[in-house]
Amino acid sequence: GVTSLPDYVAFKPCPGIPLADIFIAADDHTINLLQHMLTFDPNKRCNCTQALQSTYFYSEPQPTHPENLPVLRDWDSEPSVPPDVLMNAGVKRPFGRITPLDPSLSKKLLF
Repeated sequence: GVTSLPDYVAFKPCPGIPLADIFIAADDHTINLLQHMLTFDPNKRCNCTQALQSTYFYSEPQPTHPENLPVLRDWDSEPSVPPDVLMNAGVKRPFGRITPLDPSLSKKLLF
């Protein structure tokens, strides 16, 4: 088996951080779905059909109808949602192309 390989290193089990502690705004349905989707053992991980049957997809709030979702009319155009609404939602760059000359992308390399 794998334990007989020359570079095999045995790790001690380490308890994970509860997802509810990471995603503090997520409800129980979301946490439950994430736990089942992110299970390391593929034999214990949920498949697509099981994931789609999760209570996450059937609990409130119900999904927004596609015609009510905000969309960009064109990559270079203004968004259909006012910029102040996007900014209040935490969107940093709501529209426009990012170019190499964009100062927000500049980084200082330290050697």
